[in-house]
Amino acid sequence: MHGEELFITNCLSCHGPGGEGIEGLGKNMTTSEFIRSQSEKELLQFLKTGRSTADPANTTGVDMPAKGGNNTLDEDDLKDIIAYVRTLQQ
Repeated sequence: MHGEELFITNCLSCHGPGGEGIEGLGKNMTTSEFIRSQSEKELLQFLKTGRSTADPANTTGVDMPAKGGNNTLDEDDLKDIIAYVRTLQQ
């Protein structure tokens, strides 16, 4: 699965190998109500812009960089990551 490969390369370091999150770095994606409640379009926009520490919704105190810090990711790559992350939801 392309999305899984992209997740491993771009998201794992903060969100963990199974999306369970790493304290102080990245949120748990497996139980995330935010992910569950967002449409693909909304999540795509979120990944494109990220979330800075200045955003009140940022509860980790760490920037979520746009495109996970990898500006080479295109829209199809981001959609594949979203599809993979949805498979991690419990």
